[in-house]
Amino acid sequence: MDFSDDRIAEMYRTETPQRGTAKAYSGLYKREFTEEDSEIRIIKDEKKRPLLTINGLSITDWCEQKWKQLINRNRSQRL
Repeated sequence: MDFSDDRIAEMYRTETPQRGTAKAYSGLYKREFTEEDSEIRIIKDEKKRPLLTINGLSITDWCEQKWKQLINRNRSQRL
């Protein structure tokens, strides 16, 4: 996600989604996941802390989803 500081500040203030390429590294899966044309949004949680979401999922949930897609794709290629 290659957004300027001003754009990130605007996303935080307005919670307006932006479209772009999402890229995140997961220490749990020890890999980087990428998805083009994603909806990227910064929302505030119940304690008003910023939370980055990709396609409506938290980074943790998004990485888990991408991992499951990778595993399923690899399993189907072996059959």
